[in-house]
Amino acid sequence: GIRKTANEAVTNSATLQNDDDLVTGSLPINTNYLFILAIEYNGTTAAPDIKLDLVLPAGATFAITGQGESTASAFQAPRMVDSDAAPRLQAWGTAAAAATRNLQFIGLILIGAAAGTCQLQWAQNTATVAEDTTIYTNSVLTLIRVV
Repeated sequence: GIRKTANEAVTNSATLQNDDDLVTGSLPINTNYLFILAIEYNGTTAAPDIKLDLVLPAGATFAITGQGESTASAFQAPRMVDSDAAPRLQAWGTAAAAATRNLQFIGLILIGAAAGTCQLQWAQNTATVAEDTTIYTNSVLTLIRVV
């Protein structure tokens, strides 16, 4: 797996950007992977929230379930991630008070006829001036090849 080695913050931006650490090496064509993503994050206040996406090689597909806090700062039951519309890992909540939150994703990624990387992208769900959204050190992206 890949471990985030430093905190990374985004302020006043809802434009998805590549995570500095959570990206794999090249994934060979016609391979399948168990996908696990565990993120520890904070949005300073409830205003910005967080949205996430995956960039995969052309033709790759996935079925992933995520669990975390809703954008209404309430418990969000596990939900299936939409593999067609960005942000594909969807929008999630941040705390009404400055508190750390966690997101967990698990599923299957199918790499097709094009090789490439699995890159996490993220941003504030609502661009918020003077409010950081931070993904913390030790968040982890893991792909385990399965037959």
